[in-house]
Amino acid sequence: MKLRLISLLVIVFIGTNALSDEKIRLREENLFLKAELVLAKKSEIYFIFDLNEKKIYLKARGAVFKEWQVEGMKLWGSPPPIKPLSVLKKSTFIKPKRERIKPKSQTDTDTQQSDTFEVEALELRDMPLRYNLHISDGVLISVRPKTEGLVSGIMNICHTLKWYTSRPLLTVWNTLWRKPFVAVDLILSDVDAQALYWAVSEGSGSIIYYWTTDD
Repeated sequence: MKLRLISLLVIVFIGTNALSDEKIRLREENLFLKAELVLAKKSEIYFIFDLNEKKIYLKARGAVFKEWQVEGMKLWGSPPPIKPLSVLKKSTFIKPKRERIKPKSQTDTDTQQSDTFEVEALELRDMPLRYNLHISDGVLISVRPKTEGLVSGIMNICHTLKWYTSRPLLTVWNTLWRKPFVAVDLILSDVDAQALYWAVSEGSGSIIYYWTTDD
């Protein structure tokens, strides 16, 4: 009799927790849909960092134009609020510079033969692999490539050491000033990391979607 009662209590407990988790998931999803609706009403592009699905989406008016796969991630602090945020700036050790494009002078004969000219454009391979995206509400997103080779491995080890030493200090500093601070570490492939840097610009809208059952 006691064994049956204990089994019944366990079933009820598991069922209650499952319903609670589902309510949290639905609540977070509802917040996400409302937040995206705000951004989708505008004509500008925006970014969805779906940390649950490990995907990054470039969207406009609700349509997906580009998708990037997140190979790995870490989160420092409580998940940021699910609401429209703004990219304040992007920073890297060596910032790429766009070449000043100057059309070559052409004679009348050249103009008749062709009305085009060659320019040196900034290509995707010129974009950095490691950088930070500074988001409103104290969110810092660090992007880095996967470990491939000795150099990449050493740099990622240094990044990890910096992560676990600087994040606590930044947390204390922002707490003293009563400011929120959330750090997100994302690992992408080389091409995806460069493409994301190329696509993101200051002022871009964004949503960081990450829900957890820790209420």
